[in-house]
Formats: sequence, structure tokens, C-alpha cells
Amino acid sequence: MKKTRILLSMAATLSVLAFAPVISAATNSATNGNSSPDASTSSTPASTPASDGTKQSTKTLAERVAEYKTKLATQPTAAQQTTLKAKCKAAQVIGKTLATKVTASDTTRAKAYADIDATLGTIVSRLGDADADIKTLTEQQTKVKELIKTYTTDAAAYSAVLADVNTVDCVADPIAFKATLEVARTDRAALNKDAAAIRTYITDTVKPSLKTAQGSLAKDTPTTTTTDKSDAANATKKEDQ
Repeated sequence: MKKTRILLSMAATLSVLAFAPVISAATNSATNGNSSPDASTSSTPASTPASDGTKQSTKTLAERVAEYKTKLATQPTAAQQTTLKAKCKAAQVIGKTLATKVTASDTTRAKAYADIDATLGTIVSRLGDADADIKTLTEQQTKVKELIKTYTTDAAAYSAVLADVNTVDCVADPIAFKATLEVARTDRAALNKDAAAIRTYITDTVKPSLKTAQGSLAKDTPTTTTTDKSDAANATKKEDQ
């Protein structure tokens, strides 16, 4: 009976794992270069809560921008800076809306990952209770946790830099705006890669292992045949006579 319940739970788990959430088109637009809200002072410290409850470093915006500038591969020309000054404010208005969508998308994804992790943990535990070989699945569960942690860390970093894109004084310092935007694009690409890695690992590695365990468990689970049902019915009739 216990194995039957586990089989039913595993079927439900496989359906849950089929949901590997994809990043919305709205959040992907962060890499297009039109992100950032209203300008503010460069002395505002950042203490952005991460999805795992930790905090980002409390450097000022000016300090963070200085770091972003060191990563800028090519300095914008005078003409390019003029163009940035003319367009960056409008881009920051768009960026404010984008940041809200990114936060909502990452929150949804984080919950989905937490559900997958919890469900997988429950199944592995139950398989262990049923004396199944869970060595491989336990290792894979650990890997899933690592992948999710990487995503969570990178999501916090992206949210922080996107906020900086949306608050830097882009008219006074267009190079700061350009440098911050480039870091945001890089972080967004890393986040997309993290999400793809989780989706691929779950689909190509975890699900096949669960199906294998499910099949092995099913072989060991007694099934009720037609003959068994007939014998049971006859026995019931005899008891009633």
C-alpha cells in the first residue's frame, strides 16, 4: 500500500517537474537596452534584499557605478554621449515599468523552483522509506538545489543593477548610464542561462531518474489480476451463504 501511494506521488511529481517556468518576454526585454527609471542622487546606498533573504553589499550608487565603469569595454564617443543624454530619461521611464515586471517574474519563478525542490525532496524521502536506491536521486536533488541557489543569487544581482540603471543621473553622466546598462545586460544573460540550466537538468536528468525509480517500484508492487478479483468475489459469496 505504501509503495502504491509513493507511485501515485511520483506521478504527481513528474507532472510538477514538467513545469520548468520560462522567463517572460517582458523580462527578456531588459537586454534590449531600453531600461531605466527616474534619475536620483548618486549617494543612495543599496541594500537590496535577495530572494533568499540575504542582502546585497551596502555600497553607494556612486561606488557601484565606478565599478560598472571599469567593466565598460568601449567608451562612448562624444556624439554617442549626446544621444544618450537625449534618450536616457525616456529609457528610464520604460525601465521603471520593466523593473516591476522583472520582480514579479522572478518572484513567480522562485516560488516554482521552491515547489519543485520541496516536491522532489518529499519523493526522495519516501523512496528511501520504501528501501529504494536513492543515491543517484539524492545527488541530483543536491545539484538542483545548487542550480536554484545560483539562479537566486544572480536574480538578486540583476535586480540590483537594474535599479541602478533606473536611478543613475544619466544626463549628468551618460557614461555611467551606459556602463550600468551593459552590466545589466550581462547579468540578464547570466540569469537566462541559469534558468535554462535548471530546466535542462530537470528535464534531461531528474525526470528520467524518477521514471526509472517509478518503474522499479511498480515491478515490486503487487498488482490485482482478474483472477485475484474473481477469487475474492467468490470468497465473498461463500461468506454470505
